[in-house]
Amino acid sequence: MKQGLKLFPLVFLLALFLTAPGRTAETQPETETGLIIQTPESAVKTGEAFSVAVILSGNPGFHSAGFTLSYDKSAMKCTGIEKGSVLEESMDVLNPDGVNGAVVSAMSLRMMSENGVLAEFFFQALKPIDSFPFALTEVTLTDFDGKDLPCTVPSLFTDISGHWAETAVIKAVQKGMFDGFSDGTFRPWEVLTRGEYVAALWKMVGQPAVTGKTPFQDIAEQSQAVRDAARWAYKSGYINGTGSTTFSPDSPLTRQAAVKILFAFYGGKSGEEALLSGFIDNAFADSDKISVWARPAMNWAVYNKLIQGDGTACLNPGAIMTRAQAAVLLNRYLEIYPM
Repeated sequence: MKQGLKLFPLVFLLALFLTAPGRTAETQPETETGLIIQTPESAVKTGEAFSVAVILSGNPGFHSAGFTLSYDKSAMKCTGIEKGSVLEESMDVLNPDGVNGAVVSAMSLRMMSENGVLAEFFFQALKPIDSFPFALTEVTLTDFDGKDLPCTVPSLFTDISGHWAETAVIKAVQKGMFDGFSDGTFRPWEVLTRGEYVAALWKMVGQPAVTGKTPFQDIAEQSQAVRDAARWAYKSGYINGTGSTTFSPDSPLTRQAAVKILFAFYGGKSGEEALLSGFIDNAFADSDKISVWARPAMNWAVYNKLIQGDGTACLNPGAIMTRAQAAVLLNRYLEIYPM
């Protein structure tokens, strides 16, 4: 006992020295909580099996977790999900074929504080795959009080995280309708051209082969995809062009022109919405701005909730469509009319 009393002043003085002004006790640097997607290092062939892992780092300790691994269902099939070491003792719901992708939802009666693999996803390639545009959506990480924990989530592009159209952009890219840019951006706000829109529609249906010529003399300098798409759309009756020999592929696309082309792709025949055209017109402050040639298409799109008015009850039919808006429009179409 006396020995302990003799040591106490020395320990006390040492503690004071280490925490005196100008000297702070060493602390471990905080690590940002984040998720990464580990994909195959090389391309896979049709029929081949491969796996993808979602890995957590900087784990602050959590009670429940949930996320969706979004993937292109036309290119691959998720055949199963296995929990990783982090979720080993958790209760879970795993769905490899959720509406928006493969779903993982888990919770535990104890704090889960390990780093490592949250889940491994197993796939079979339905066609050759040389890139893996996976993304994580609907991510939640909570503590025992139900408080959301901050967590960085990888996105396909550097400029769409938190964007109102992020999910639609991811789906559109995964379905091959749009590509990003070499600098890692998608540029959702950028104006969409007529040529880019028709190419996206052509890619949406699997890039069908087409023969024959068009009267358009202004597509010769366009990409192969735009030239093929223009031939396909013209031969199918989805576009007429802006003149007898022009398509104007580099011109900005208006909202009503985009809807008109999509309506023609749908079949171009009015349905129940024709009975409500008067009510639809009265619902929007700028319905008188809709061109005569676009009116049946716009009524169809409004009735089927493919397009909506803005905060001022305007449809903005003559406004220029952005890349993000086109991604939303085409995804909504596929949700209503799956192919």
